[in-house]
Amino acid sequence: MSSRLHIIPVGISLLNFLEGRRKDCDDGARKRGHPVLRGVLGNRDVWQELRTRPQETVEVPDAVLGADHAKARLALAGLEPKACAEWDALDRYKQQFPEAELDTWVFVGSDTEEGSRAAVLTALGHTYRQENVSLRYVDNPHTSEGFPLQPGGCYVARIPGLDLSSGADLPEKTWLGLGGLGGLAVRCSTQLQAAASTRHYKVVFHLSGGYKAMLPYFLTMAEAVRTKLQKDGNPPVQKDGNPPIEAFCLYEQGSRPVALPVAHFTGSLRERVFNLAEASNGGETDVDDMSVDGLVGLYLDGELRAGRRSLTPAGRIVARTLWET
Repeated sequence: MSSRLHIIPVGISLLNFLEGRRKDCDDGARKRGHPVLRGVLGNRDVWQELRTRPQETVEVPDAVLGADHAKARLALAGLEPKACAEWDALDRYKQQFPEAELDTWVFVGSDTEEGSRAAVLTALGHTYRQENVSLRYVDNPHTSEGFPLQPGGCYVARIPGLDLSSGADLPEKTWLGLGGLGGLAVRCSTQLQAAASTRHYKVVFHLSGGYKAMLPYFLTMAEAVRTKLQKDGNPPVQKDGNPPIEAFCLYEQGSRPVALPVAHFTGSLRERVFNLAEASNGGETDVDDMSVDGLVGLYLDGELRAGRRSLTPAGRIVARTLWET
């Protein structure tokens, strides 16, 4: 059996389409938006309805679409893939690469009201196109670590504090949440790889939606996931000659997903990164300058305080991805 885990950061592309804010909408659509779905989930705190058990996952019901959710579901299921960047990227990827026998999807949402609405709608719309796939919500991948991603499922995951519009630096919980997501990806991949029925698997990062400023951090997560899996005995490439971790971006004027490079740590650098992740547990750690040579500036900040250094945002992502997974 072949399996794939898809990680899909979500922006507000779908909301812009539904509310007539897209440049490619005609004048009439810009004035009225979608007749059924415009404003769906608006004036509601979507996350509050789902965040009843923040350390667990909960199923997302059709009822989040409002009182006339049956009509809204039909409308959402009937939209074309080009309605949003995330669907378009998944559709183009599926056209280019052979379909796996078992796919798992994680749609990653920001912590803003628009980001919340977009993540739920985008993920729900995707599940409506699949057979017998329901949607589950993960409030914070950092605190939901005990719940493994189930192969064949679909999830929407909130990253706490991820709000670039606030003008403030993103808080520590944001980076820990992203690192927790990487940890979930590692555990799901390990589960797939260990299954006797799995011939090969892939983790695919679709980086066409979401905050563009976060793209480097998702690539950092991809690198950490690949490094962790290879350290645990997985081959650096699959039987088809490609690495088990891939990243793609679909540009607005393009027709095919563009592959992005996903590096991995090797040799002594790999050992230093793993030691740092284990010692720091995502926060600060006592350091020996010799042991972290090459890590300062990328995974460790440049200021040494009483023999301790703090992790950078990239370091927090790496630490939470590699530590205790």
